[in-house]
Amino acid sequence: MTDSPRLRTTKYGPRSRGNLGRYDSTTPPPAEHVSYAPDRVGLQYGWVKIINPEVRYTRKGWHTPMMLTECTGCGRQQWSNLESLRLGRSKGCQSCSSQRAIPRYLDQILTAAKQRCTNPHDPNWKYYGARGITFNFPSVTEAGLWILENLGERPPKHELDRVDNDRGYAPGNLRWATRSQNMANRRNTILEEYRPEDWPYAEGVVRKKIRQGFSREEIIEQARLAVKEKRKNWRVIEQRLRSMTS
Repeated sequence: MTDSPRLRTTKYGPRSRGNLGRYDSTTPPPAEHVSYAPDRVGLQYGWVKIINPEVRYTRKGWHTPMMLTECTGCGRQQWSNLESLRLGRSKGCQSCSSQRAIPRYLDQILTAAKQRCTNPHDPNWKYYGARGITFNFPSVTEAGLWILENLGERPPKHELDRVDNDRGYAPGNLRWATRSQNMANRRNTILEEYRPEDWPYAEGVVRKKIRQGFSREEIIEQARLAVKEKRKNWRVIEQRLRSMTS
């Protein structure tokens, strides 16, 4: 006879002590809402891959979507927080991910970088993977070992930066850089002068999009799409586009 997880009662219903990962394939977590995402089945985050399309939202406001995962290291099945997996805050299996060959901070940086380049569901995919930015290492660990051997530990107040911003995360294209160096290396991150007749958006919107890495041509194309789909303020955007081309 196997022991079942010890449960305690909260305002959201019964749950196990400690980590929500105590819920396994036979003991799903309680849910405020259940939906299905079959397109996520087979996706791998860190050590785990999703094996069931069911999404269980365990708290009001849908802040905690849980999906059933299986660890590729030890084979353990458990319900994992999807948002933590997608954002690289969790590797899904604590026992396997704790056996690190590289420092935790470097593991987190590289896991997030890999997700941006390989996972279309990542919030920053459009700025990386969709642009053709790739993660050119066999694994996060291999990338971390290369960095430690060739670049050393991270200096204080430095970030991981790509030397050529149009190339991916690859040997020879990485460096430790200060925040100002990193920002200066991004695509078109500074607009020296804003002229309303050159843009389809107000100055604040234009500067924000440029900081995100979009070129003028991409911003204009976004504006045309907004008009076509009649998004918020599309009439104003349409008028700006006409004044630009007139």
